[in-house]
Amino acid sequence: MPTGRQIPIPGARTPWRRRRQHRPVRPVPIGRLHDAQTPDPGRKLGLLRPHDARHTFAFQLSQTSGHNRAELERRLGHANDRYLRLYTTPPDDIAASYIEDL
Repeated sequence: MPTGRQIPIPGARTPWRRRRQHRPVRPVPIGRLHDAQTPDPGRKLGLLRPHDARHTFAFQLSQTSGHNRAELERRLGHANDRYLRLYTTPPDDIAASYIEDL
């Protein structure tokens, strides 16, 4: 009788095989790796993940293209307004500068 997380395989010599265990994907803290090698405290990045670069790219593309929806959809692979807004919302410091400029 099988035990644990095993699944049957029809027609196989051994009727059971172990199911593969999947590990969750964790963000790579590239900012921390950079900070460990950088002695200058003014050049530290803190917590920076590769996905953060995607948000930066999307925001810059939005600004450069004049909020061209077709270009954003093509480059980001999202046609949903919710995701386009998520990726093109300015960071807090830039949004605050818009208010300051008024």
